[in-house]
Amino acid sequence: MDEQKMPRRPRRSSTEEQPRNESLVYGKNPVTELLKSGSGVDTVLIAEGMAPAVAAYYTAMAKEAGATVKRVHPNKLRLMTGTESHQGVAAFASEIEYVTVEDLLNVAREKVKALFFLGDEQASRLAKAAMEGIKDKNELKNIINANPSVDIALFGRMVADDPSLNEDASCQVAHAISTHAVQNESLIFIQQLTIYLLRIMLVQEC
Repeated sequence: MDEQKMPRRPRRSSTEEQPRNESLVYGKNPVTELLKSGSGVDTVLIAEGMAPAVAAYYTAMAKEAGATVKRVHPNKLRLMTGTESHQGVAAFASEIEYVTVEDLLNVAREKVKALFFLGDEQASRLAKAAMEGIKDKNELKNIINANPSVDIALFGRMVADDPSLNEDASCQVAHAISTHAVQNESLIFIQQLTIYLLRIMLVQEC
């Protein structure tokens, strides 16, 4: 067959975006954080030709996370990630599950018993504890009770379901007008003062 008449596979445009796997994480920092987070990792892909010390670092982390390590050609990583900026390492995450905001709100409606205020420091430490997988209730309570924000320290916080999370207020606000029926009462010292003044007036008239 004439070589000029042979069918040829059309060339892929260099600007055409390559398909990407949503569970594939690539780049040195993202893969490092994924392995440190304790999330499930199936396989770590390391490009051939990577510096031995760097490759050994990711290999050790992958083994500690229980993941399989595979050495692949850099072009394969480029095709899998759809970019040249894969930095020679990628990982398949096995426990990444994407949910919508509506799903999160539905879970909150079913599980959340109460809402209460947190300071920035408390919220940051709770987020860090969640990322580290800390589930001990006493440790989480200590985080909530420590380092309260200024508004919580001033006006306090009450959690009816768990009084151990209450925060005593350092100031008090009193209402000038009551919200219920009030019976007027004369104070005893006013009565005594009135009687004393009347006696003085009577003495002066005499």
